[in-house]
Amino acid sequence: MSAPLVTDPADVDAAWLTAALREASGGAAVTGFDRERIGTGLVGQCVRFTLAWDRPGAGPATVVGKFPSPEPRSRERGRGGGEYLREVRFYQHLAAGARLRLPRCHLAVLDEATHDFTLLLDDLAPAAPGDQMTGCPPELAVEVLQQAALLHAAYWAHPVLDGEPCLRRSPGHSEAVGQLLTHLWPGFLAAYGEVLPPGAVALGERFVRNLPAWAAHDSAPRCLVHGDFRADNMMIGPAGVSVVDWQTIQQGAAATDVAYFLGASLTVADRRAHEDALLAAYHARLCAEGVTDRSPAQLREDYRRCSLSGVAMTVGASMLVETDERGRRMFATMAERHFTHALDVGAEEFLD
Repeated sequence: MSAPLVTDPADVDAAWLTAALREASGGAAVTGFDRERIGTGLVGQCVRFTLAWDRPGAGPATVVGKFPSPEPRSRERGRGGGEYLREVRFYQHLAAGARLRLPRCHLAVLDEATHDFTLLLDDLAPAAPGDQMTGCPPELAVEVLQQAALLHAAYWAHPVLDGEPCLRRSPGHSEAVGQLLTHLWPGFLAAYGEVLPPGAVALGERFVRNLPAWAAHDSAPRCLVHGDFRADNMMIGPAGVSVVDWQTIQQGAAATDVAYFLGASLTVADRRAHEDALLAAYHARLCAEGVTDRSPAQLREDYRRCSLSGVAMTVGASMLVETDERGRRMFATMAERHFTHALDVGAEEFLD
């Protein structure tokens, strides 16, 4: 019998862990455990459980539980924005076919009315999260984009995506997002305007006003994209790069993830020096995985247009979730890098 929904990690007990891990442990029982908060998530909270078993070694030594945020504003964002729903649906329906490296999911349950949720995943330690503020080294970025190519190829123009309602965008989506970002723009400028590069304010004001026109330029095939594909959502360890935090999955252009990752997770100098080679390596892996209907030139145009996805994410997320000092520094870093990226690749071309 599957373990029930638990929204507060303080309510987890040995019986619940035993039920959730019955398959992984061959029916052994958890006799005791310790818990500790890990990670820096703003919309959810992650807790590591260190387990003792009635048969030593019968089950995993540690697992990670993911739960709704204890902060009311962020929790409401995760519920109302669909983040909690999408991550659970990913592990329930899509993870098995996604090809890339993921933690094993032992439990994925959702309250269909409130969208509160519980996930229980393998602990990837000693792997550690990347740090986008420090910047992803270009040599590691090669492997990250190989993982992206595996994900995108797995669901490239795949009909299964149309069967997932949480991946669909309602009519008028781009108009609604444009209105929201226009509303948030003054607050964003007040909070982060001082870190923006020259030309960024004019670009941002034009973008939020013309977001539907920008969206209309998107002609790329649909695939499954992560949507928040940045170093902080990668676990890096001896086994390689594993991708976590699937709350923002969507149907979209593959270049959404590529542009967002390179724009957010590399320093400006590294991105400028290596982006052409990184794009070429990503495209080569797509082709090797059987995707042959997007040329290097088309991918480059997709990439240029999608550089503004990072601008949209930065403006929206920085204003909509409760954050701490590290979060504010992260959003400042994102703002400086994403706006510089969009200016560097001439993304304003796609705003008419």
